[in-house]
Amino acid sequence: MHNTQKLPNILETQDSINNFVSVLSSKNTIGLDTEFVRIRTYYPKLCLVQIAYNSGAGCIDYLQSNDLNKVWQLIFNPKKLKIFHSARQDLEILFLIKNRIPENIFDTQIGAALLGYPPQVGIKKLLKDELNIEISKTETRSDWSKRPLDLKQIEYALEDVNHLLNLHNVLEKKLKAKERYSWAFEDSSRILTNPKELFNPGSAWKRISGIKNLKNKNQHLAATLATWREQTAMQMDLPRQWVLSDQSLIETAKKEPVSLTHLENIGIPNRYLQKPELQEILNLVKLNKEKTKEMRKLKPKFNKNYKIRFDANLLEKFSKVVAKKANELKIFPEVLASKKDLLAMVQEKSNAKLLTGWRKKIIGS
Repeated sequence: MHNTQKLPNILETQDSINNFVSVLSSKNTIGLDTEFVRIRTYYPKLCLVQIAYNSGAGCIDYLQSNDLNKVWQLIFNPKKLKIFHSARQDLEILFLIKNRIPENIFDTQIGAALLGYPPQVGIKKLLKDELNIEISKTETRSDWSKRPLDLKQIEYALEDVNHLLNLHNVLEKKLKAKERYSWAFEDSSRILTNPKELFNPGSAWKRISGIKNLKNKNQHLAATLATWREQTAMQMDLPRQWVLSDQSLIETAKKEPVSLTHLENIGIPNRYLQKPELQEILNLVKLNKEKTKEMRKLKPKFNKNYKIRFDANLLEKFSKVVAKKANELKIFPEVLASKKDLLAMVQEKSNAKLLTGWRKKIIGS
């Protein structure tokens, strides 16, 4: 285990936060990480915001009643480079709180993937391989909402972010040597291209793989139930699976219950759904039956399990082209193009990843 400098205490007071932001204001590059809990709620609950600079780091306690306007100004300052590792969840929670996404970001996971690492490479492996630093992951499942936090939690929260800037510097040098640094920036900027879809009840059906096996009318009912479940989970601030599991949702769409007894046979009632909610489900089933003739089959999500129309020969051709190019670049094929990206290409979608940016340049026409 490497020796680390004495880690600073968590920043809980307005003065300590203001002083820390003053130090950061002159820095062009900062490392960012967050800790949150989402075990018993629909919405993630932000608990800590960790920010590092070239000679230190701070851990801001979000649960204290402090004014964080200066912190947000710093994070959303487009002139400052923000370094993350596996940024998606951090960006999601920032969007949830501030309704915007930071600009000028670099995700070390994305940068590493463009150097040949697996697409989901962890920070622990990167730090060991690139900086010969070993970090602990013992606090991964900590309850970050409990106060006071102990020293091990604070050390864990700061350990990743403490090394982000040095890790970025190493990756930057290697990426620039291969002329791929701009690729990493481009991909980092596309992590959340449509953040409003994150909490859009109307898109909830896309996360339920079982819909693909249902008949036309049952597909639409499942999508309607998925929207209702999402809205109900939001209102109750409960995990969607606690409100109605995917299995129960699919069974309801398939069997089209007409009574509370029928719902019980499916196994729907739980501690969170009372009679009013159960009646809402029955009403949705009834309404769906009345509108069956007007329904159109849902546009399928790009997923290996969905039956979608495409030219299989063309898909195979593109797959081989991507595999060959990925081999030349010495990166994983899915870094260049996922199955979803390949399908979008085959269907000639204008926003297909292979038709834009650096991928278009290296794949060609």
